[in-house]
Amino acid sequence: MAQISLSDGEPRNTLQRGFRDIEDQSFESAFQGLFSEMSEIASNDFNLNISRYVSTAQADAEIDLAAKHVRIEDEIRTAMAKHNEFLRELGLPPLP
Repeated sequence: MAQISLSDGEPRNTLQRGFRDIEDQSFESAFQGLFSEMSEIASNDFNLNISRYVSTAQADAEIDLAAKHVRIEDEIRTAMAKHNEFLRELGLPPLP
């Protein structure tokens, strides 16, 4: 396998052609699709930190509030019954 050296000129010519192609395009068209809209980048003071454009937050688990409410009321009833039992043992009136 033959090695290509810089003296052969081919790698240098390929790079020069690539850079010319990039120079011929505007910044916006060259990088379109890689970044958000240019107006969004400008509104973020040209800050290209990924966290500005991609959310890494994970959604919280959904809570069934109705079921949670039922469980809490059950716990309250159980605690009140136990508390009233202690009050009866002391000869005091129970809580309503």
